[in-house]
Amino acid sequence: MQKKIVSVFGDDSYEPGVRYAEPEYVASLVFGNRKNLLALDSIVHPPVLKAVDEEIQTIEKKQKTGYIVVEAALMFESGLK
Repeated sequence: MQKKIVSVFGDDSYEPGVRYAEPEYVASLVFGNRKNLLALDSIVHPPVLKAVDEEIQTIEKKQKTGYIVVEAALMFESGLK
């Protein structure tokens, strides 16, 4: 994910040796710019959805539960299901 973010938003999106995006810099590029926001969402959402799905499967194997709640308003708003 880091390589994709850097390829789209440039080297300033990460500080050297840091594993997470530079939030202020990335925010300045995506908020107010729909094209950049959609690009970021297309990079971030698929691996997040995969991790959520894997966690749900783990929970379902460990316990019997009627409901699992996932707070994912941004992904819902972007149309992902």
